[in-house]
Amino acid sequence: MSRRNGGNGKLDLKLNLSPPTAQRRTHESPSRSSTTSMSPTSSCVSSETELRYSSSPEATSMMLVGCPRCLMYVMLAEDYPKCPKCVNANLGELNSSQITLVELNYEEKMARAPIVSKRRKVLYIVEILNSLVSVFNVVFMTWFRLLLLRMQITRPLSKSKDQIRLERMIWLNRLTRESDSVCVSQLRMDRSTFGKLCEMVRDISGLKGTRNMTLEEIVALFLYVLAHHKKNRTISLLFLRSGETISRQFNRCLLAILKLHDVLLQKPQPITEDCEDNRWKSFKGCLGALDGTSIRVTPPSDQKPRYRTRKADIATNVLGVCCPNMQFIYVLPGWEGSAHDGRVLRDAISRPDGLKIPQGDCKMFI
Repeated sequence: MSRRNGGNGKLDLKLNLSPPTAQRRTHESPSRSSTTSMSPTSSCVSSETELRYSSSPEATSMMLVGCPRCLMYVMLAEDYPKCPKCVNANLGELNSSQITLVELNYEEKMARAPIVSKRRKVLYIVEILNSLVSVFNVVFMTWFRLLLLRMQITRPLSKSKDQIRLERMIWLNRLTRESDSVCVSQLRMDRSTFGKLCEMVRDISGLKGTRNMTLEEIVALFLYVLAHHKKNRTISLLFLRSGETISRQFNRCLLAILKLHDVLLQKPQPITEDCEDNRWKSFKGCLGALDGTSIRVTPPSDQKPRYRTRKADIATNVLGVCCPNMQFIYVLPGWEGSAHDGRVLRDAISRPDGLKIPQGDCKMFI
């Protein structure tokens, strides 16, 4: 495979791995036979191999040829003489100029190999840096969005005192000053009755507003709890007050309302003979009507069986007595829901400050 091959400038690139037959030996050139006989013992095919292949009738003959299209050496079998890269069947021997071109191309590739490897390393590092930058951008944007979302969530919780006071005033105006229908649905009385009740608890019971809470708000809070049976946490959320403030003001208003029993509870008057009311004129001498009603309550867990009614409700049995013009005469709360109405009435009559019925002229309750 050296370039020094005489004066013709061509190389013998054919290599037979099997010993030639007798017919082939007759057609071989003297130069080839001499080349074969002069091959050293360190060549690619040893004498032992020749002896072994000589005894084998199916030995494969290989030849080393050159591809002029790919400019490369190829060792192929004689049965399939095609280039494995470009599938070129026109294979032949390469001259010295083609061999020189092949070597130059190989040397150029080997010289450019370090540069290509450096470029690949640089590109690999750049790709890693780009991936790291993209991951950092994703993490940063996610963190920034979560921070904005947290600020939006916590922002309504950090309201100023002026904003809380304004929202409280708007809620109170909706309850007591917007319309009679809203006031009746929320507080169970119209705006005029609500104003009279506030005047009564202020003038008679002595209930006054505090520095941070008006009298109207205290009374509205008390009525809202009674009308809707709401708990302390719900009322503190609606009125924007603490639970301690709600409990304390509710108890103050309750004591003030109890002081109005002499004004709110009317003295019974019997039905006269000249009564023109068709519903009451047949009950002469009657003082009014009494009945028991169940009001739902929330007692302690160990006392719930005592307050369970025959309809499976947890309630208290309240006795109420009204006069013909629908004004209360007597109210007895506190009995368990499981107590019978007759037992509650007997307790109301037997109390020292209980229900008193005037004697004479057939005075009675129905």
